Amino acid sequence: MFRTILLAVCIALTSVPGSAQTQPPQMDSIAEALYPPDLLLNHARDIGLDEPQRHSIETQWREHRRVVFTMQRTLQQRVADLGEILRRDPPDEHEAMTQLDQVLDAERQIKRFQLSFFISIRNRLTPEQRARASEIRRKQFEAVGEKMVQLQAKIRQSQKQGSDASAAMRAAQECRRLMQDGKPQEAEAIVDGALAAGSEDNEKKQP
Repeated sequence: MFRTILLAVCIALTSVPGSAQTQPPQMDSIAEALYPPDLLLNHARDIGLDEPQRHSIETQWREHRRVVFTMQRTLQQRVADLGEILRRDPPDEHEAMTQLDQVLDAERQIKRFQLSFFISIRNRLTPEQRARASEIRRKQFEAVGEKMVQLQAKIRQSQKQGSDASAAMRAAQECRRLMQDGKPQEAEAIVDGALAAGSEDNEKKQP
């Protein structure tokens, strides 16, 4: 799901420093009920997609990305307009709240469009195909979880040694967000990069 500047502020205000930020990610109930198109297409044979299903998902996903890009541009502009209002001295409260409504409306339209897309994709699958896709995702989730344990260990080691662990902690946060959104492949790439970076740093420190 897409996050606005306002949501980012809320996350920053409610973040808990330290080890709590590196807890293993959990998939939320909405993401668990839906299936990302890249998961379905990358494992089309294992899931048992036929050619019409695969072609339909590809076509709909391509159109989805095009529409969402346009909707995101609208959202970004409305957020920018709100920021401009808030920078005035003093800002007009009524104007700011009206603009906030426009920001929330744009965000709501994106989320409705996305949910409609994912429901449509899910409804193209048979119960057997959904079961296979869920099993593939479960295995991916477990693989990422194991790597997250390794990343957490590296973070604790860096903190114990007084080294800068901020990059690894950001990677852990991003991994958790992607997993919550039901994107284990993207999450695994983030963790792999963080682990590789940690290995390179250790090699440089060795005499």
